[in-house]
Amino acid sequence: MIAHFIQKFKTTAIIALKISFVFLAFYLVFQEIDIEDIISQLEGVSISWLVLAFVFSNISLIFSGLRSQVYFEQFGLKISKSFSVMLYYIGTFFNVVLPGGITGDGYKVFAIAKHYNFSKIKALRVILYERVNGFYVLGILCLICVYFSDFANIQHVNIINTILLVAITPCYAFGIKYVLRDRFDAVVKATTYSFVVQILQVLMALSIMKAFDVDFMPYMDLLVLFIAGSILCVLPISIGGIGMRELTFLYGAELLGSLSPELSVSIGFLSFIIYAATALIGMPIMLLKLNKS
Repeated sequence: MIAHFIQKFKTTAIIALKISFVFLAFYLVFQEIDIEDIISQLEGVSISWLVLAFVFSNISLIFSGLRSQVYFEQFGLKISKSFSVMLYYIGTFFNVVLPGGITGDGYKVFAIAKHYNFSKIKALRVILYERVNGFYVLGILCLICVYFSDFANIQHVNIINTILLVAITPCYAFGIKYVLRDRFDAVVKATTYSFVVQILQVLMALSIMKAFDVDFMPYMDLLVLFIAGSILCVLPISIGGIGMRELTFLYGAELLGSLSPELSVSIGFLSFIIYAATALIGMPIMLLKLNKS
């Protein structure tokens, strides 16, 4: 009884903290931007470019599911590509619509354990391997993009960036061998999928930028902020990354001084909308799956 109460209190507290962060994030954003300007920019976006961004987002999610299959096979679990992709869609759906409780990762662990009598500990390890691998690839892409952006003009940034770029792969290799104890052959294959996933995410971001009818679009500056926001969204302090992306774009624009905060925040907001729209495909998949159960 006491244990149940403590667990319920913990879950409620986590949900409250995440919702509080979202409200705080948007409060900070709205204090710094012209809302009417953002509404005006959003009203003029090209729907065709947003549809293309949605397509890239879905293809990216499909490759994420295929990456999951690689890691599950490492533990001797043979699952079909379609099931792995379906599971990824449903998990993403849960991550967006649920502030706490059964998250997308938790659902994937539960589903794999139920359908294949697979160890929940091993399933958690698979998800951890995926997260770390994706974080590694995002880090590389972000560091490369920095060289071609106005962030490189900030004092000492190029030196720090080079040190990080040189160190990131050895650190990752050390971690997968001695900490995670992952297999290198699986890591190489998964990394290939991760690069495809993140390149598709970059294409999605570029499509969103193209949707805005502006004379000058600082693509590389915004790509750095987009990737940095994606990395920060991994932190479990928000609901589906809501607020985190917008804060990243806002403070990144203020750091450079040359970016329009309104344009930057608008791109961050549309990035979440596209991500959420992609995740919603998981709802009919989930309903279809439940009807067959």
